[in-house]
Amino acid sequence: MDTKINYFIQPKRRLTRQRSGFNVGGIKTGSECKIVSTNRFKVLTQSFILSKRLEGIIFTELFGQNLGILGTGGYFKTDKDVALTIQIKLFNGNSLVKELNKEVKVTANHWIRVGADVELEIKDIAKEYNANIIILFNTKVPFELEFYDLYAGVVKYFAEKPKYKDSYYEKTDLYRPDIYYLEPTIFDFDRRLVEQLDSGFLVCKSCNRCARFLPIDITNEINALGFSNHCKKKAPCSHNAFSRYKIENPENVGLIPPKYEKYIITYDGKPNIRTFYGFQLECRTCKKFVVNAPLNPLRNKAQHHEDGARRRAFERLIIELTGKDVVKTFRLTEGIEFQDYIWSKFSKKCFGCGKELKKNSDMDIDHTLPLVYLWPLDVSATALCKTCNSQKHELFPNEFELYNKKKLIELSKLTGIPLKILNSKERIVNIAVANLLKKRVEWFFNDFLARKDYQKIKKGKKVADLVYKALNKILTTINLDLVAEYRKNTGKVPTTITLE
Repeated sequence: MDTKINYFIQPKRRLTRQRSGFNVGGIKTGSECKIVSTNRFKVLTQSFILSKRLEGIIFTELFGQNLGILGTGGYFKTDKDVALTIQIKLFNGNSLVKELNKEVKVTANHWIRVGADVELEIKDIAKEYNANIIILFNTKVPFELEFYDLYAGVVKYFAEKPKYKDSYYEKTDLYRPDIYYLEPTIFDFDRRLVEQLDSGFLVCKSCNRCARFLPIDITNEINALGFSNHCKKKAPCSHNAFSRYKIENPENVGLIPPKYEKYIITYDGKPNIRTFYGFQLECRTCKKFVVNAPLNPLRNKAQHHEDGARRRAFERLIIELTGKDVVKTFRLTEGIEFQDYIWSKFSKKCFGCGKELKKNSDMDIDHTLPLVYLWPLDVSATALCKTCNSQKHELFPNEFELYNKKKLIELSKLTGIPLKILNSKERIVNIAVANLLKKRVEWFFNDFLARKDYQKIKKGKKVADLVYKALNKILTTINLDLVAEYRKNTGKVPTTITLE
């Protein structure tokens, strides 16, 4: 009689991470939007400056401490690759107190959000400061510039909010300029250097917590601006609250060009915007502070250790299945350290944002195709700064908001990965490694997962269970059941993982 195959028991669940509807502002639901016009110009010179002079600045003490922040930034789009520099000079009288120069690469035909700030220890709360803020664009040829909502001013939102301090400094650059919670500001520029073009458009969606209307890019939805996608992995999003937004200013529907009218639908007799991936109800910054920080405190060191353990196990598994450890042997075969090779191949710059990586230690090496889908770390890796690598995480290249078509073509040339794979809308499993795993399934359960490190119980969970669960989630997409394969070969079920 055949032995009954029992189903895998998941490790004990964590406590609730999110509570729907907690601390919602009540003004907006997150399912409203406005269609807004953008400023568009033909810049007639190779350099162009947007500037703002702030006088009589009095800083607000933030986080319940003697700390003040002056922030600036905005949303930009150009028709050519442009070098953008934000410069902030803070003065007390005629004395320069603080200076910041931040450089950003703007990729052609791609909306970006960018911001920068200076901090000051406030010793005299009544002291006044002045600031000169410059946003400088540089190209080799004239270019078209489009922008929406520029910001400049003293950050006040975090006054008397000490609990937000740690979250504020966690991956801050991913949230600028929205993290400042500033009102839009008018910047000055020399109109003799530009030719006015017809207005462009953006769709701005409401946040159900702060009630701000922030941009989403319906022409390239995975380019998250003010909001993160809701159903990126399981699109199209079927959740109406997250994917359908009532247009509050229908008189502006005409701003949307005909080729994008597919996003406009009629619901309940009124025009709505419909998106494919959907967006979160709360803006990225409110999600950071109101959801992720206070309602997800359990994303703690233990969970990060779990993720790290899974990643290390996947790396080791692929190396042992293929018999190749490119990183370890690279210096012996190529005469250069692997890290230096990737750093130099990408011209010592982050491929995502273009930031200069002055040292190879400033670089994170990204699995261009995600490790979790069984793609190894090899010469096809990408050089990213730590911020971009954190943002890309386990996304495929075509899902990453900083990679447009032009960037994917360049990435294909640099990495040797066929453009067809980089452009694929499907998440591709490394079939070669999956077949090796199928062939060596007994070794996987009886040897690999039987090792002492994988049989350890950490925080109530067996490491082998965590590894198998993550692996099984991917292999089911190609109809590969490792437990079934093991039973077919042995007539038994594996004992190194937890089964009912």
